Amino acid sequence: MQEATTFDNTLILFGGTAVMLVMAISITFFIYAYQKKLIKKKQELQAIRDEMTEQELNHAYEIVKAQDDERKELSTELHDSSGAAMLAVKLYASMLKNGRGDPQTTLVNLLDSVEAAQDANRLISHKLNSGSLKHFGLVAALGDLQNTISTASEVAFELSTPEAIDMPTEKAINLFRICQELTNNTMKHARAKTIALELAVSDEGLDLVFQDDGIGFDPEVVKKGLGLKGINTRIRPYNGKLDITSNSEGSTFRIHIPNEQET
Repeated sequence: MQEATTFDNTLILFGGTAVMLVMAISITFFIYAYQKKLIKKKQELQAIRDEMTEQELNHAYEIVKAQDDERKELSTELHDSSGAAMLAVKLYASMLKNGRGDPQTTLVNLLDSVEAAQDANRLISHKLNSGSLKHFGLVAALGDLQNTISTASEVAFELSTPEAIDMPTEKAINLFRICQELTNNTMKHARAKTIALELAVSDEGLDLVFQDDGIGFDPEVVKKGLGLKGINTRIRPYNGKLDITSNSEGSTFRIHIPNEQET
């Protein structure tokens, strides 16, 4: 009986270690690909420098800086969430290996830590990989974002969009990054139970409404934050307008982009 238990613990130990290795390799690959993409973007910017007006060039630099800020944020998340979860997996696996603590309790903690590491990896991977946006468009990418949040957290994500929206890829990417930023802020700070994202197209233009039922914040203070500055940077080329309301019952972000500014 003891030998069977030892054998089971050994299998669990090897399984947990294998999961950690696969996750570490996956995250490293995604970060490498993201950095490579950022370098390519900077090279393209350099190549067309002489053809751009000073205003256009300044805007392009702001976009590149926003991408660099995203990379730094992802590095922080990798350290704080995924890294912490994998450290816990290593700790509990070591306890099983060395026979410390109650085996059943340690096993439960190990499995919980593996699940937490998987969830963290799923969220980070989604931020790095915009494949669904590239191949299937903004609506599909938002559906993927909804599925990721619903699967990896207890926050209910309600999404309302047209069946499809025809727009330039760069514009779709900017809108998707805005939705990611708003979702990320809500998950980190709002203590919300529900997120509602609505995207609508009319004769007047495109309207994006993002709402949560969190604890709220002071818009005048947060307006100076890097996140909202990045949002304004992304909608500026399309003459977009951002309106924010927030109180103790939640926050609402409204973005309007008029049709005449589509590129």
